[in-house]
Amino acid sequence: MVGDILAHPRREYPHFAAGLMFMHHLGASEAAAHLADRAVALKAKIEKLNGIMAEIREQGVTRLALIELEHKIAMLDAERRWVINVEREINDGKLEWKVGSNPDLVRLRRRHGARTH
Repeated sequence: MVGDILAHPRREYPHFAAGLMFMHHLGASEAAAHLADRAVALKAKIEKLNGIMAEIREQGVTRLALIELEHKIAMLDAERRWVINVEREINDGKLEWKVGSNPDLVRLRRRHGARTH
């Protein structure tokens, strides 16, 4: 059981993923602002957890005993960096703000068949 948990990734943040899936229903600037807010909240949480971990380590608790907290901090920081990048892409106009397929891609798939991947 523990081996399966370690070996097999799962969708662990479905609530946020759902928000990403439907963020096109917001205006681009509104979505970017919400992502900026998320990045700030993630940074605060990371700083808090880093402080807690430092205090516990000062009391002599080993890294191995805190490995799940270390992982949590690393995952939050990776998400924070990703969110900042997406927010920047939205604000810079680099992330297309429409949903659907590129018409050229649709024509290419029709010409070469749907099973090209």
